[in-house]
Amino acid sequence: MKFEWLSPEDHDKINYELHYLDRVDPITGRWRDNESMDFNPFVLNKYRNNKLVEIGPNYINFLLNEGQVECGVDFYVFKGKLVVRSKEFCYIPEKERKHWLSFIIDMKNQ
Repeated sequence: MKFEWLSPEDHDKINYELHYLDRVDPITGRWRDNESMDFNPFVLNKYRNNKLVEIGPNYINFLLNEGQVECGVDFYVFKGKLVVRSKEFCYIPEKERKHWLSFIIDMKNQ
């Protein structure tokens, strides 16, 4: 099986990240998975003409060659920013994270 976006190691990393986020931060007392990251909406431009990516009004799906979803990320737009919860960011393919982080505006707790 050919992996377009995620290798088996990437799947392991996602599981580890989700396990980490499913806890209360001992310093702040807040759930780690409630954190969010704000991105410039232009982060999506890279994918607009990519046949292996589907972009909707509040999601981006990374597809296999057969058109099936390999992984996807939900987001919402708030005050001109594309907001991704930390739990969703785990599903950004590892090889795409550097691109996404280059468009980060700030991190905040909600």
